Amino acid sequence: MSARKHRPYRRALRVWIGLMLLLAATTGSAWLPLGAWNSVVNLVIAAAKVLLVAVFFMHLRDAGGLVRLVACVALFMLVLLFSLAASDYLNRHIDPAPWQPPRQGSSSFGEPGQLSLNVPQTVEHGVEVIPEPAALADFDCA
Repeated sequence: MSARKHRPYRRALRVWIGLMLLLAATTGSAWLPLGAWNSVVNLVIAAAKVLLVAVFFMHLRDAGGLVRLVACVALFMLVLLFSLAASDYLNRHIDPAPWQPPRQGSSSFGEPGQLSLNVPQTVEHGVEVIPEPAALADFDCA
C-alpha cells in the first residue's frame, strides 16, 4: 500500500525533472549558433513542455472525453488566434518614411493604392544625397 501512495509523487517528480531538463535545453539552445532554426528548436521544446504539463499536471491523462474535448477546442482556438494574428502581420505593408530613398526597381508612382512621395535628391561626387528630414519641411514649429 505504501508503494501505491508514493507512485503519484514519483510520476510528478519525473515530470518535474523532465521539465527542468527541457528548460536547460531551452537555455542551452540560446547559446548555439543555429540561425533561423533556433526558433524552431525552441518551439518544439516549448510544445514538449506544454504536452507534459497538460497530460500530467492538468490530469488530462485520466480525464473523461468531455474534458479532453474542451482542452482540444481551447488549443484549436489558440492556434486560430495566433494564425490570424500572424496572417495580419505578414500581409501589412510598411510605408517607408519620406526621407528614405525609394527601393530599387520601384516606379515613381508606387504600387496601386499607395502614396508615393518624391524626395528631392542631389548628386555629389557620384553619390545620391538625401536631404535631412528638417530640410524637407519648410515650416516653423515655434
